[in-house]
Amino acid sequence: MEDLIVISKKNFKRYKDKPAFLCNCMRDFWLVIEVFTERVISSDIFWKIFNKALENEEPVFVLWLLQHISKLESYNDQFVEEGRCSNRITPNYTLLESKLKEVLLNASSDTVSECLKIIEPLLCDLWLKKARIEVYQVIWDYFSRRLNISNKQPVQTVSECNDRIQNILWSLKDCTNDFDIFVSMLVFHLRNHPTHWGKMKGRIFSQLGPNKVKDLNEIGVTHVFLLLSSLSSINFEELSKKIVTIFDYLPPEKRTTSLVWTLYVVVIISHVRAGHNIEKIVPFMLQMLQDASNNQRHFHLIKEFVTDFKHVVNYSKNLHLHQWLLLNTWLSKYTATCYHSDMRASLDVLLYVLEKVSNADCWSSWESSFKEYVYPALKQLSCTTSPPDLVGKFCGKLCLLIPDIATSFLDVVLESFPGSFLLSSQQESSVVQSWFRICLLTVDHRNLTRNVLKLDCFPLPMKSHLRNSEDPIYAFIEYLGSDVRQHSHSANINKLCELTFGQADKWLTPFLANPDDEATVFRIYTYISLAFLHCGVLLYDQEQEYFSFDQRTWHIFFEAIVKLNDVPDMFLERVLRRHGRQVHALLSHVGLAIKSPRCTSPRHAKEPDANMLKILNIISNFIQSTTSLPLMRIIVNKTLVGLFEVIIFHPQKNQVMNLVKLIASSPLFAQIKTEFNTAVLSVTERQLAFNTSNYFQLMFALAKVVPNEIKGLLGDVKRHISSVERMRRRDSIKNLRVLFEKLEDTVKIPK
Repeated sequence: MEDLIVISKKNFKRYKDKPAFLCNCMRDFWLVIEVFTERVISSDIFWKIFNKALENEEPVFVLWLLQHISKLESYNDQFVEEGRCSNRITPNYTLLESKLKEVLLNASSDTVSECLKIIEPLLCDLWLKKARIEVYQVIWDYFSRRLNISNKQPVQTVSECNDRIQNILWSLKDCTNDFDIFVSMLVFHLRNHPTHWGKMKGRIFSQLGPNKVKDLNEIGVTHVFLLLSSLSSINFEELSKKIVTIFDYLPPEKRTTSLVWTLYVVVIISHVRAGHNIEKIVPFMLQMLQDASNNQRHFHLIKEFVTDFKHVVNYSKNLHLHQWLLLNTWLSKYTATCYHSDMRASLDVLLYVLEKVSNADCWSSWESSFKEYVYPALKQLSCTTSPPDLVGKFCGKLCLLIPDIATSFLDVVLESFPGSFLLSSQQESSVVQSWFRICLLTVDHRNLTRNVLKLDCFPLPMKSHLRNSEDPIYAFIEYLGSDVRQHSHSANINKLCELTFGQADKWLTPFLANPDDEATVFRIYTYISLAFLHCGVLLYDQEQEYFSFDQRTWHIFFEAIVKLNDVPDMFLERVLRRHGRQVHALLSHVGLAIKSPRCTSPRHAKEPDANMLKILNIISNFIQSTTSLPLMRIIVNKTLVGLFEVIIFHPQKNQVMNLVKLIASSPLFAQIKTEFNTAVLSVTERQLAFNTSNYFQLMFALAKVVPNEIKGLLGDVKRHISSVERMRRRDSIKNLRVLFEKLEDTVKIPK
């Protein structure tokens, strides 16, 4: 062994990045010595001899050799490599810890990095099953005394800090700093041994007291932040509180540095990235923003924060995590006195955020912050001698989202129209959309309607009808429905329908989900109902495969009925029963009564995945076990149409297709072909016209399973296609023909 060590030592001095063995025969010598000593004496005698032989050697060399010799234990006693599964693996922590302590006594940062990379394959792979947290405690004791020392500069930007944390968490090989390598190894260890967290936590927290934190320089603050942020992947709640506490320990003069602001933004990003609420950690950041807004010397910090706020929004798992709390009164103070270029940059970011949150899902949460803190800042800027054009764009966006602001804005702008200025067609469209929304959501809009009717897009008869009405929206709907046949051929009327009702689903939802008052909800439901009653024909195109308004907005009316019954009320129940009979009578009148059970029954194709899988398993087990023809007929008659529609609509289509294959391969299939074909034709009748692409995907899949049956049904399918073609446009007809011809080709040669 001593002779082999001498050879390895020479090899180490010449090639540190090469294996300890010059050739395979040297490796085999070491392996034979290991196995021989284990067989003849005991399993631990080899390491005792090895440790004694290396007692006085240089510690870095010893750790290097220890790594290579330990890897030989991945071979079993028959000299076959088994990796970490080998029962010969016995960690040699005695030698590793003693030599590691020698290295840490007075080694440079580069030497420590080298040693950590040497022992990493042992601690994080070969010895992982028998890992000891004491090794990491020794390394932490070393770093805790050197937190303010590093050969790497502190982080400068949010992106740089995020990249560094991501390398620590997921890519140790990309870590170039000794401290980063240590933290990466520690996180990996704790992920595999979470019960060790208690011991390590006590050691770390005990050495990060208030006095220690106060003495940290920028490098030290960076080190502590990287450590705690990376460890938050082990225990998020506990480490998040500790990080905020550490920032609280910092003296005021250190809080007003770019580094601290950058690091705290990264804390916020780590929360929103993981989908955690930031309500509890916002106050510290908000206090720093308020303090900085009172001192122009610190405006550069706010400038950086505003830029980073865009990262907060972009990294967010969703936009309901109280990110809006970061907007507060500091904004008006900052934009009022900052440099013009900085103010424009701030407006750019806020406008970007507004566009991200102005959808139906988010706006109800963000509206109050924009109304209370952003809009006053915009009003303040608009009164300056040279306000930026972004103020107008921003206010315009807010006008589309907040009716009160829109009303005041349009009243002022349109008062001088058309004498002082003209509007483009796009601007006129925006005004019409805003007017419709304001009238639908509010009641005080007489002046606005008078000014909006100056626009040429309204026909003269309509203007006269609206001017004489107390309720412009009802009058608008009434006029549209007064002569539906003539209006349906008017491009101007059709454009007005699309501007008003055509996009309603995109902006109405927040007002229904979080209404300011019951009257608003009632108005919305009332006018949507009246739109269907008076001018429904104008709101969809019979030649199209689907109807945009009908598809996007019909549920708003129906939801009104559902919400009426939230609280038990005998009077309302009686009214609903009476109205239900009237609706059913109307359906019968137009020949749709037979289809009403389909419309009112729950859609099995929309079931949650968990329920769907349970149902599929039950049916599958039944089909595989039954030999009863009557029972098989019941299954096919009651479920097959539903299964086909699941294939069309539901993500679990592969599992359902396997179930259809089970039916087709059943010994009873020859006797249930009639029922099978009936189900296919039923789906054809229901889905061919309105879900053409998905329907043909189903037919292509069935053609591979039961080609002869599908081939026999082609004539019936073709007849259905002919009836659909009479209602469709030319491009839709061509698409139907192409898909049908492809289906014919598929069943010519059974696959």
